[in-house]
Amino acid sequence: MLSYQHNFHAGNHADVLKHLCLVYVINYMKKKDKPFMYAESHSGNGLYNLKQFESSKNMEFKGGIQKLWEDTNPIHEIQSYLKIIKTFNNSELNIYPGSPAIAKFLLRSKDSIALAELHPKAISDLMQCILPRKKTSIQKLDGYQFLKSKIPPPQNRGLVVIDPSYEIKTEYKKAPTILLDLYKKWPSGVYLLWYPVVKRKLVDELQNILKQSEIKEILQIEFSVTHDNTDYGMTGSGLFIINPPWTMKKDFSVILPYLKNIISPEGLIKLGWLSEK
Repeated sequence: MLSYQHNFHAGNHADVLKHLCLVYVINYMKKKDKPFMYAESHSGNGLYNLKQFESSKNMEFKGGIQKLWEDTNPIHEIQSYLKIIKTFNNSELNIYPGSPAIAKFLLRSKDSIALAELHPKAISDLMQCILPRKKTSIQKLDGYQFLKSKIPPPQNRGLVVIDPSYEIKTEYKKAPTILLDLYKKWPSGVYLLWYPVVKRKLVDELQNILKQSEIKEILQIEFSVTHDNTDYGMTGSGLFIINPPWTMKKDFSVILPYLKNIISPEGLIKLGWLSEK
């Protein structure tokens, strides 16, 4: 389906969309004083050097974060995200933080982090990036089994990120099925399910699994840099957010057109409810 070793794609348009959603949800959850857990199924390396071979080979970041970095008048709604990126860099864009690094930057000391990763080099880098941090669990485990062991969290508040590589097409059925299992155990949690747009038929199958479920509030956010096609490669990406912040749809109705204008004016955006209370 898709060879998605994240080192080769760090900072691309898919990362920008996913991490804008991530930052938005974490900031919203921090508005309440009560602590919460951040859990991720496929955590990756933590930090990515955009000058190293993997990232510099295809330079996908130039069609993603680089364009936002160079924009002289970014909208207010993405300022928190840009602030994080700038914190890891000086005047030049060299480092891109993955989801775990972004979470570590944003979370309070009373919030916990739970991360799973199977790749030996990635988990070694991940530990260097995140540790030592109190209230942190990093394990070399299958991400789905790891999440099942963490749900529900002791705090009964949390954000669960499911973002597999989708290197095999069965992942489009497996990922939402696991999500539904987690939801049954813990229906009050916030869940982010990321997906790439490679073949629209597979995205539709994933979407239908969620749409036919008992979940009553699922927001879909999608950004594609080009129209669907039959060529090999990812044309876009999206997220299904379960129990999203009530302000999220409104604010992303501003963010998505901005991304389209800055990154790919010929691109496509999608924003709406699969189901709603």
